[in-house]
Amino acid sequence: MSTDQIVSYVLGAGGVLSGIAAIWGTRTSRAAGIKGDEREARRDEAAQRRDTIADRDAQIDQLQEDVNGLRAEVARVTARADRLLDELEDEREYSRVLIDHIYRQAPPPPPPRPVRS
Repeated sequence: MSTDQIVSYVLGAGGVLSGIAAIWGTRTSRAAGIKGDEREARRDEAAQRRDTIADRDAQIDQLQEDVNGLRAEVARVTARADRLLDELEDEREYSRVLIDHIYRQAPPPPPPRPVRS
Protein backbone atom coordinates (compact mmCIF):
# COMPACT_ATOMS: atom_id res chain seq x y z
CA MET A 1 0.00 0.00 0.00
CA SER A 2 1.41 3.33 -1.03
CA THR A 3 1.14 6.60 0.83
CA ASP A 4 -1.27 7.93 -1.78
CA GLN A 5 -3.65 5.06 -1.13
CA ILE A 6 -3.41 5.54 2.64
CA VAL A 7 -4.16 9.25 2.26
CA SER A 8 -7.10 8.42 -0.02
CA TYR A 9 -8.49 5.94 2.52
CA VAL A 10 -8.10 8.40 5.39
CA LEU A 11 -9.76 11.22 3.45
CA GLY A 12 -12.51 8.91 2.27
CA ALA A 13 -13.10 7.63 5.79
CA GLY A 14 -13.17 11.24 7.07
CA GLY A 15 -15.76 12.15 4.45
CA VAL A 16 -17.89 9.12 5.32
CA LEU A 17 -17.64 9.94 9.05
CA SER A 18 -18.63 13.56 8.49
CA GLY A 19 -21.57 12.43 6.35
CA ILE A 20 -22.68 10.02 9.09
CA ALA A 21 -22.34 12.80 11.67
CA ALA A 22 -24.49 15.13 9.54
CA ILE A 23 -27.15 12.47 9.11
CA TRP A 24 -27.04 11.68 12.84
CA GLY A 25 -27.42 15.37 13.69
CA THR A 26 -30.36 15.73 11.33
CA ARG A 27 -32.04 12.65 12.83
CA THR A 28 -31.47 13.95 16.35
CA SER A 29 -32.91 17.35 15.43
CA ARG A 30 -35.82 15.73 13.67
CA ALA A 31 -36.44 13.51 16.69
CA ALA A 32 -36.47 16.62 18.87
CA GLY A 33 -38.88 18.28 16.43
CA ILE A 34 -36.50 21.09 15.51
CA LYS A 35 -35.77 22.03 11.93
CA GLY A 36 -32.63 23.77 10.75
CA ASP A 37 -34.56 27.01 10.19
CA GLU A 38 -35.94 26.85 13.71
CA ARG A 39 -32.46 26.40 15.13
CA GLU A 40 -31.26 29.45 13.21
CA ALA A 41 -34.32 31.39 14.32
CA ARG A 42 -33.68 30.43 17.95
CA ARG A 43 -30.03 31.42 17.63
CA ASP A 44 -31.05 34.72 16.06
CA GLU A 45 -33.60 35.28 18.84
CA ALA A 46 -30.98 34.59 21.49
CA ALA A 47 -28.51 36.96 19.82
CA GLN A 48 -31.19 39.62 19.51
CA ARG A 49 -32.11 39.16 23.16
CA ARG A 50 -28.45 39.58 24.18
CA ASP A 51 -28.19 42.73 22.05
CA THR A 52 -31.42 44.06 23.54
CA ILE A 53 -30.14 43.42 27.06
CA ALA A 54 -26.86 45.17 26.26
CA ASP A 55 -28.74 48.13 24.75
CA ARG A 56 -31.04 48.26 27.77
CA ASP A 57 -28.11 48.23 30.17
CA ALA A 58 -26.40 51.04 28.24
CA GLN A 59 -29.62 53.05 28.26
CA ILE A 60 -30.06 52.48 32.01
CA ASP A 61 -26.51 53.70 32.62
CA GLN A 62 -27.14 56.81 30.51
CA LEU A 63 -30.42 57.53 32.31
CA GLN A 64 -28.70 57.06 35.67
CA GLU A 65 -26.07 59.64 34.68
CA ASP A 66 -28.83 62.00 33.53
CA VAL A 67 -30.70 61.58 36.82
CA ASN A 68 -27.54 62.24 38.84
CA GLY A 69 -26.87 65.38 36.77
CA LEU A 70 -30.42 66.58 37.26
CA ARG A 71 -30.22 65.98 41.00
CA ALA A 72 -27.09 68.11 41.19
CA GLU A 73 -28.78 70.82 39.13
CA VAL A 74 -31.86 70.74 41.39
CA ALA A 75 -29.61 71.13 44.42
CA ARG A 76 -27.92 74.19 42.84
CA VAL A 77 -31.26 75.74 41.85
CA THR A 78 -32.73 75.09 45.30
CA ALA A 79 -29.75 76.75 46.98
CA ARG A 80 -30.06 79.74 44.65
CA ALA A 81 -33.81 79.97 45.26
CA ASP A 82 -33.23 79.91 49.04
CA ARG A 83 -30.63 82.65 48.72
CA LEU A 84 -32.99 84.74 46.57
CA LEU A 85 -35.83 84.26 49.05
CA ASP A 86 -33.55 85.48 51.83
CA GLU A 87 -32.61 88.53 49.76
CA LEU A 88 -36.27 89.17 48.99
CA GLU A 89 -37.12 89.04 52.67
CA ASP A 90 -34.32 91.52 53.39
CA GLU A 91 -35.63 93.84 50.66
CA ARG A 92 -39.16 93.63 52.04
CA GLU A 93 -37.87 94.43 55.53
CA TYR A 94 -35.95 97.44 54.20
CA SER A 95 -39.04 98.57 52.28
CA ARG A 96 -41.03 98.47 55.53
CA VAL A 97 -38.31 100.53 57.22
CA LEU A 98 -38.43 103.12 54.40
CA ILE A 99 -42.24 103.27 54.47
CA ASP A 100 -42.14 103.75 58.23
CA HIS A 101 -39.52 106.50 57.77
CA ILE A 102 -41.81 108.27 55.27
CA TYR A 103 -44.97 107.91 57.41
CA ARG A 104 -43.17 109.32 60.46
CA GLN A 105 -42.08 112.20 58.22
CA ALA A 106 -38.54 111.77 59.42
CA PRO A 107 -35.95 114.05 57.81
CA PRO A 108 -33.46 112.74 55.26
CA PRO A 109 -31.30 110.72 54.97
CA PRO A 110 -33.25 107.48 55.12
CA PRO A 111 -31.91 104.64 57.24
CA PRO A 112 -29.04 102.79 55.56
CA ARG A 113 -29.66 99.59 53.73
CA PRO A 114 -28.61 96.55 55.78
CA VAL A 115 -25.49 94.81 54.53
CA ARG A 116 -25.74 91.09 53.79
CA SER A 117 -22.99 89.01 55.16
